[in-house]
Amino acid sequence: MAAQWPLDKAADRITAAAQRSGHAGYTSLAVEVATNSVHLRWKGALPSKLLPLLASIRGGGIGVTVSPARYSLKELQARTRAIIVDEKRRDVPNRYRAVTLLPLTDGSGIEAIVPQRDAFTERARSRFAVVRTTSTAGAPVPLTRQADIPAFYGGARLQLLSAPDGAFQECTSGFGVARDGVTAFLLSAAHCGSAPNSVNNGVGVPIGSVAGTVRSFEGSDTMLINVSASGSSVYDGPWDNPTNSTDTVIGSTNNYVNDQVCTSGSFSGVRCGIVVTNPNATVDLEGYFITEVYAQRTDGTTAAGQGDSGGPVYAQTSNPYEIVAKGIIRAGDGASPVPCAGDASNGRECFSSIYWISINNALSDFGATLNTG
Repeated sequence: MAAQWPLDKAADRITAAAQRSGHAGYTSLAVEVATNSVHLRWKGALPSKLLPLLASIRGGGIGVTVSPARYSLKELQARTRAIIVDEKRRDVPNRYRAVTLLPLTDGSGIEAIVPQRDAFTERARSRFAVVRTTSTAGAPVPLTRQADIPAFYGGARLQLLSAPDGAFQECTSGFGVARDGVTAFLLSAAHCGSAPNSVNNGVGVPIGSVAGTVRSFEGSDTMLINVSASGSSVYDGPWDNPTNSTDTVIGSTNNYVNDQVCTSGSFSGVRCGIVVTNPNATVDLEGYFITEVYAQRTDGTTAAGQGDSGGPVYAQTSNPYEIVAKGIIRAGDGASPVPCAGDASNGRECFSSIYWISINNALSDFGATLNTG
């Protein structure tokens, strides 16, 4: 993944320029490590303002390929919203209703993932550029090291208290972040708990409380935890690593097709070899649709499992002890169950395909900045 870092940075430059131009024709960006290049798909003619930037990137030794697309990302996202509205208006039965809508990265249309296929509903959906429908037996499944101390790191086990009797949900801490210059917060997943619930480390020692959440009806699934101090590192190695080795976060980038990433869950440990297949999936969460990243582990084994929710997703760099933040683990794809890696207690479920909230969206949810070292 070391060679991916400069490609992601180049892709970020293109994304920023496309946003300044209004994103009119932008469809997708993919990184190609094997050819040291990025692949831009665009509907229509490229804006003239983009051409000097692409020339500059090529001049720096990174190849840039541009391919035409039938639809722009904006057009596909508009059609995605129209599908959601239409299926609610027509009261489509839940078994036929789309649970995930993927804007295909080649810009050819939309893939709808449904619990059960139905010819009539599919004909209606085709009006909105749906070119492929896939049936899946499972919907996204929320995923829920052990005795972290200040300054708190990402990838540690959390107990989020939810009742006076001491009942708790176990999840994983995400990246350390700051607000107003104060490095005293951690990210995690909103489905793990609510404000102002108390938060313990994995052995039951109180470490803080939930400062706020942004939930599905607000367009996300993120949590901000108030702690005494948060660091700029993420736990490395297996879930029960006795050395508590860590990696330092040096920055963040957006997510792109073919990005290779790792997860660091307090139950599964570090799991790498995970490849982004769609960075703009629209997914049904508790009756509301949110946008997140969809990825698959290439060897079909665990990418993340229950208890890993809220944990960090990151890319490695040329320095084996430095990483780049990419997102917060949100869910496993219920259609990809696999035997669990790591902690196999409590009848956990694990998955080879997962969803996550992009790091930039998570930071924006709380007006936070990433702790970096």
